[in-house]
Amino acid sequence: MDFDVREYAISVAGRLSEKNPAYVLPALRRHLIQLLTYLDQSSADNKCREESAKLLGCLIRNCERLIRPYITPIHKALLARLLEGTGINANNGIISGVLVTVGDLARVGGFGMRQYVSEVMPLIVEALLDGAAVAKREVAVTTLGQVIQSTGYAISPYNEYPQLLVLLLKMLNGELVWSTRREVLKVLGIIGALDPHVHKRNQQLSGSHGEATRAASDSGQHIPSVDELPMDLWPSFATTEDYYSTVAINSLMRILRDPSLASYHQKVVGSLMFIFKSMGLGCVPYLPKVLPDLFLTVRTCDDYLKDYITWKLGTLVSIVRQHIRKYLQELFSLISELWSSFSLPATNRTSRGLPVLHLVEQLCLALNDEFRTHLPVILPCCIQVLSDAERCNDYTYVLDILHTLEVFGVDASVDIRRAAIKTLTRLIPRVQVTGHISALVHHLKLVLDGCSFQGLRLRGINQ
Repeated sequence: MDFDVREYAISVAGRLSEKNPAYVLPALRRHLIQLLTYLDQSSADNKCREESAKLLGCLIRNCERLIRPYITPIHKALLARLLEGTGINANNGIISGVLVTVGDLARVGGFGMRQYVSEVMPLIVEALLDGAAVAKREVAVTTLGQVIQSTGYAISPYNEYPQLLVLLLKMLNGELVWSTRREVLKVLGIIGALDPHVHKRNQQLSGSHGEATRAASDSGQHIPSVDELPMDLWPSFATTEDYYSTVAINSLMRILRDPSLASYHQKVVGSLMFIFKSMGLGCVPYLPKVLPDLFLTVRTCDDYLKDYITWKLGTLVSIVRQHIRKYLQELFSLISELWSSFSLPATNRTSRGLPVLHLVEQLCLALNDEFRTHLPVILPCCIQVLSDAERCNDYTYVLDILHTLEVFGVDASVDIRRAAIKTLTRLIPRVQVTGHISALVHHLKLVLDGCSFQGLRLRGINQ
């Protein structure tokens, strides 16, 4: 009978067993025993073994309630076939079919398969090392993920098989098809993250892992481990909870410094800001290594990326706040260079406001009173834009400039204004204020005319 027909018949019978188990399960049980017999005894017919392994996997997937009591004999039969396939005369078709069935059995058996992990894992790792059989390696990666996910065998594989992490990373970076690389990513996520110090210790204990590396390297490419990354970007605390952020930032900065990867620079800057937001003020030690490259990139990139990086610099200022003081000279020099974007008449206008004004506003909010010393540089530029708008009858930038001017002159809070009036109430009877009457009356009148807080207006009237 045609293999596809048999496979489809098993899948249909498995689904029917949910509706009529008394009639269907005995027949499927007999077929299960028959498949195990073929798998175990058909030594002369490799095709029969391969088909038996695949049909057994189909039966496991479609009739789980039948399989659970027979996990142990099924595992023994599959393990025997895997052990036979470790030599040079191994049949990759049989091994691939058996590996698929092992993954299905692990998914059905769940934590009950944990006791057999020590027997299966070495054979799966050996299949991963077979660089000559791409299809078998892809099946082995999928099976590895199913076994680990179903049995809860996380992290431990890296400790028991030190070459496994290096091997998976090699497969991820090689010239394999994308489906295999996607499975490798899934497996890395399922196993979990290994502590870098434990990984380094495992490599030292295992000695040279060059054999695994050479067997897994189809493309001849070299993947530097985290221990090989340059240390110039690592702060002194990079070996603690910020280790992974440090490695990520280091990798992103290498991409940013490479002009041939300019198409990725926007995503790099966005990723850096995402990491800095999650770190908060913890990102301050990274500023000396990150900001110079950002300043260089923003001066040499195209206009769209220049606006994007400028906006993100404003976001960075809002994160680090007053810690940006060391870089004010470079920032104001950059602002002066970018101010030419206000040339009129305006050809286009970004939907979220001009990035350079966003940067100026965030500097003002971060520095508060310290920013006032820089107003003599910024205010003439703002006034020039307003004058040009009136001269050219083009008011494209006026709303943005006015908003920035409002940020420069943020009103004091109501509590502070109330305290100021209360202080005047106490000082006026004791101090000669005749020469300041006009100024006092003028500002008190502004409080009465424009304040929406009733308590503040009453204090002004009493004054």
